[in-house]
Amino acid sequence: MTTTIDGTNVSTFAAGVTCTALNGGQLGGNRNRINNGDMRISQRHGTSAVTVTTQTYFVDQYLSSNTTGTGTITAQQSTLDGAKSFKILATAAITDLSVDKTAHAIQQRTEAYNTYDLNSKTVTLSFKVQTNWSGNLPIAFHNTSFGRSYIVDVSVSSGTNTISTSVPLEAATIAANDNNRGVIVTIGANQEGNARTGTTGSWVATTSLCSTSSTQWMKTINNYINVTEIQLEEGSVATPFEHRSYGEELALCQRYFQTWGGDTAYGFFGGVSSCTTTSTAFMPLLCEVEMRANPSFTYVGAASVFDLRNDANGGHALTQLAMDQSTRKVVSITLTRSNGDLTVNVPSQLIGANSTVGRLHLIAEL
Repeated sequence: MTTTIDGTNVSTFAAGVTCTALNGGQLGGNRNRINNGDMRISQRHGTSAVTVTTQTYFVDQYLSSNTTGTGTITAQQSTLDGAKSFKILATAAITDLSVDKTAHAIQQRTEAYNTYDLNSKTVTLSFKVQTNWSGNLPIAFHNTSFGRSYIVDVSVSSGTNTISTSVPLEAATIAANDNNRGVIVTIGANQEGNARTGTTGSWVATTSLCSTSSTQWMKTINNYINVTEIQLEEGSVATPFEHRSYGEELALCQRYFQTWGGDTAYGFFGGVSSCTTTSTAFMPLLCEVEMRANPSFTYVGAASVFDLRNDANGGHALTQLAMDQSTRKVVSITLTRSNGDLTVNVPSQLIGANSTVGRLHLIAEL
């Protein structure tokens, strides 16, 4: 039997034991469908401020972009009320938001495996946001294909604001129960062209990011939003933010992005490979966790291949690193040396340039 006490569902069992439910769902744990809601994980950039241009991930699982060709915005892991946060700052005012010119502030694309069960249900998004301006902050919900949107304007004042809004998802907001995109959430986008709508509080058949009443806050230099404790959960009531352990949150983020580098004086060193020719070696690399899909590969900085039998004091600078093949659990990387001075069938190791450069990335983002 379920009763309601002070707005909280309470289940009573035959033995007389009562169990409080949070928001009509489970008692606790795994309520938040957003990854890295408290912005603690920042594998790519740490706390560095980075200029936002094309659509790019900054703090893990959150992307931003500035396709306007005007102004300058930066993205940075910051702090808010003692917690990590994600700050977007207009260091130079954006002047043109017409037609398809858009500045995304913060967007997370959930995986359908994590949100498919929310179809046809009401969900609640809550977060903290600090601003130095007052007005209407847009929140946009999108279906899997971005073909349908639900826009909410929330009023914010200069200072720290606690936000909560509830949205009824449609029957097919998340298209399929698979490893592709689920529901998509965007906070604080600026647009004055074809991604703006006059309709708020209901689903529309457009790819909208804000409304005609949303404040275009990036048009003023030094305006910012600083966001933390983003939570998306089933039900119509915002419950306290769910704090997961650092290790659990890191593993959730590594399903979509993994990086090696910066941990030693070498910057990065990989597993043992074998030189198949005098110019080529292949190195297997085990993923930290199983990735969402077969990852792509990038390498930043210089690297060398170190001959474990014949190199006493150093390695051979590489001319190319490339992915040979990949699965969600392991990848094979080709190491190429143009001078032809590697020793065939001798074990070798990939070494990065130094502690500040030389980073290997595996990418399976949504």
